[in-house]
Amino acid sequence: MDSLIKVQINSNKTISKARSNFKKSPKDRLTVSYIETRLEALESQWSSFVDIHNKLIANYDEEELEISSYSDWTSFRDLFMSLVHTNSALDNVQKLHYLKTHLSGEAEQLLRHVPVTSDNYLVCWNQLEARYNNKRYIANSILKRFMSQKNITYESSNTLKELLDTSNECINALTNLGLQTETWDIIIIHILSLKLDTESRKLWESRLSDSTESLPTYKQFSEFLNQRFRSLEFLDTRLTKSIIKTKALHVTEIMKCPFCSDNHRLSNCKKFVKEEPEARRSFVQTQGFCFNCFGSNHSVYSCRVPSKCKICQRKHHSLLHMNSMSKTRDSVNPQNSPGEEEQNIVKPEIIEEDETTERITTCHINMQGHILLPTALVGAMTKSGTYLTLRSLLDQGSQASFITESAVQLLGLQKKASKSYVSGLGSDRDSVVTSQCVVNINIQSLINPKFVTQVKAHVLKEITTLLPDKEVPVQRWSSIPDVRLADPTYNMPNKIDILLGSDVYYQVIQEGLIRCGPDMPVAQNTKLGWILSGKKFMVGGVMDILSMVGGMFNRLW
Repeated sequence: MDSLIKVQINSNKTISKARSNFKKSPKDRLTVSYIETRLEALESQWSSFVDIHNKLIANYDEEELEISSYSDWTSFRDLFMSLVHTNSALDNVQKLHYLKTHLSGEAEQLLRHVPVTSDNYLVCWNQLEARYNNKRYIANSILKRFMSQKNITYESSNTLKELLDTSNECINALTNLGLQTETWDIIIIHILSLKLDTESRKLWESRLSDSTESLPTYKQFSEFLNQRFRSLEFLDTRLTKSIIKTKALHVTEIMKCPFCSDNHRLSNCKKFVKEEPEARRSFVQTQGFCFNCFGSNHSVYSCRVPSKCKICQRKHHSLLHMNSMSKTRDSVNPQNSPGEEEQNIVKPEIIEEDETTERITTCHINMQGHILLPTALVGAMTKSGTYLTLRSLLDQGSQASFITESAVQLLGLQKKASKSYVSGLGSDRDSVVTSQCVVNINIQSLINPKFVTQVKAHVLKEITTLLPDKEVPVQRWSSIPDVRLADPTYNMPNKIDILLGSDVYYQVIQEGLIRCGPDMPVAQNTKLGWILSGKKFMVGGVMDILSMVGGMFNRLW
C-alpha cells in the first residue's frame, strides 16, 4: 500500500508538472506533433494513475489499519502519560478533552459518543488500554512488518536507506515493549543480508572475511548500510556525459574502412569506388561481408537491410552491380551471390562525412507486409519499485536496446546524459536519429516473475509504428489453457514501448522451437513466454501451431 501511494504522489506531481510546462511553451513550439506527443504521454500517465487507484481500492484492508493503530499505541501512551495523564495540574475533564482531541481512526470512533465529564476520563483510558495494550499482538504486528520487507534486486541508495530505517524502527519498537533485542544481532543480520542486492551482499561478506572468530553485531551491519547507501547516493548524482555509439540491428561500423583504413564506411570509400566491379566483388567476398549492406556478421540471404541496387532494384549493393553476371558468377561465393543477371555499371555518389565523428548505420525495421515480428508483454520497474506492463519487440539482430520517451516518463526513470547517433530507425532508413540519454530499467517476466534482468536502453521519441500494421485474423484458443504466449494480443495493432536487443534476447531464449510448415510462423520458447514470428497466417493455421506449442509446453515446463 505504501509503495502504491508513493507512485500516486509521484504521478500526480508528474501530471501537474507537465501541465505547467505546457502552459509555458512558446506558440511556435505548439505544433501538431508536439501536442500529440504530450497528449500520448499524458494519457499513459493518467491510465497508470487510474490503474493504481483501482489497486489501492481493491487492496484496502481494515486489518492493516488496525495493525497500524496497535503499533502506534505504545509510543502514544508513553508520551500522553508523561505530558497529560500524570500531570497533577490538569483535572480529569481537561485530560479527557486532550485525549479525545489527539485520537484518530478506530480509536477516535471508540470514544466518539462518550461525553466529556470528569468520571468518564478513567473509563475511556482503561477502555483504550484494554483494546490496544496487547503486547503479543503488537509484537506480532511489528515482526510482520520487519519480515515482509521486500528483497532488493538492484543497487539503489533509496531502497537500502528504506531497509535500514524500517529495520531500526521495528527493533526500537520491540525494545520499547520490553523485549531483549540486544541478543538478536546474528538473527537480524542473517535476515536482512538475504534481502540485499547481490553486490551489496558481496561487499558485506568481504568485510567479514577477516573476522572469522567473532560474530558481527547489528551496529556493524548498520554502519555498513549507512556507508553503502551514501556511496550509492554519490554515484547516482554523477552524469557520465560521453558520446557512445549505438550498435543496433545489423550494424555497419565505420570506425575504420576495411579497404583503406580511413575513418569512413566502405560504401563511402573513394579508393574502393575507383576499383573495377570485379575487384570490389572479390574484396567483399574475401572479407566475408554481406553483398547487400557490407555487414560482417551475416550473408545476403539473412540481411535485413531493405536497401536494394539503384540500377536493377535487386538485393545487392549498387557498388557491386555488374554488366554481366557471367563474368563473375564462377568467382563469387554462392552463399553471398545474388544469382541474378544484371545490367549497367553504377558509379554511386560519395557522401563526405566528418571523420572525427563516428557514425553507426542500422537497418530500417520493415513493419509492413506479411511478416509477423516477435512481441512480448513484460513488467518494467518504476521509480518506486512497482512493475507496470509494457509491450516489447524482441530483435536478436539488435546489439542495443531502446525505450520510448513516454515509457520513461511513465516509469519515472532517471536519465543519464549520453549522446548516441542511430540511423535506420523510423520511417526513413537514411535518416539519423539522435538519442540524448540512456536509462537503466529492470525487466521482469510476467510468466516467470523470478526472472529479472537489467537493461540499458537508449531513449527515443518513437521506436516503430504500430505492430502489426493491421489486425491478423485468428481464432481464440481457449481450449488450450496451458499455452503461455508472451504477448496474447500479438495479432492486434499496438504501440511498442521497448525494443530488446540481442543481449536480452539470448538471456531469455529457451529450448523449444516449432516450425509449422510453409507460410506459417515459427514459435520460440522464451522466459517471457512463447513468441511468434515469421509469415502471418490465417484462421486455420493458428490452431495447429498452438496445439503443437501446447504439447511441447507440457513436456518442457
